[in-house]
Amino acid sequence: EQFPAVKLLKIIDLRLSPLLTDQSAVVLATMPSLRAVRVSGVNKLNNYQLAVEPGDTSDTRVFYVTPSGALNRGNAYYTIAPGDDKHDGLTYRKPKATLQDVFDDYDLGPTDVVVLETGAHATGGVLTAADEGALYLGSLGGATLSDLRLENADHNYFHNVNFASNSPGLTLFGSDNNVIDLADFFGTGINLEINDSDNNLIDRSTFGGPGNGLQILGDNNDDAAGNLITRSEFQNQQTSVAILSYEVNTLENNAFTGNGATGIHLGPGVPALVL
Repeated sequence: EQFPAVKLLKIIDLRLSPLLTDQSAVVLATMPSLRAVRVSGVNKLNNYQLAVEPGDTSDTRVFYVTPSGALNRGNAYYTIAPGDDKHDGLTYRKPKATLQDVFDDYDLGPTDVVVLETGAHATGGVLTAADEGALYLGSLGGATLSDLRLENADHNYFHNVNFASNSPGLTLFGSDNNVIDLADFFGTGINLEINDSDNNLIDRSTFGGPGNGLQILGDNNDDAAGNLITRSEFQNQQTSVAILSYEVNTLENNAFTGNGATGIHLGPGVPALVL
């Protein structure tokens, strides 16, 4: 039950600040469910493999997504092969190449976990109500999606997933009660657009330039409401935050840094709460 030849076993708590400790295999059984584990040998290549999979009686499904092309194993955390949409994506040996193919092939729900391997993932993807409710985990090496759109998709949780923007890097349209946590947003377009979407939480995230950061809006009949943006940093943007919704949304404990033109823009009559 030990790893006597393994130099380091890193146990990393993804919900808190990274915690690195040497542990034995016995400890894995008692750990909370949201963890990342990495094994390394002694200064040379080895064939050690470690996978923590749901048990036979578990309802949880894990889907693996890795960018296609050569896989850099030195920076990989979840998989050991390049992605291919011909794969079923249900094992770390045969990951899918695109998130959209996971949406197309399966109906995701609250018992599903999608792990995104290190690298720049394929542009685009539409998450709808048919696949709502899953947990998405980005690699500690940095997993980046671009131009992802949620349409009427509620209760999704994105943790440590980055978003690059040409158009909006991430769009929430008619999508409520989602959590975006520990994300890095960057690119030339709008980083994040929240449109007609309510009660979403954006927490501990970074919005980088040179484009615009966050835009909250609606169509006057069903404006975005109750969204909370907290403990995040906005850097060097043309406009860091633009709130054009006529319902109340909250900015709390955020930082604005760099030489951006506008920090917070509120449209006429907008009742946003800034703390």
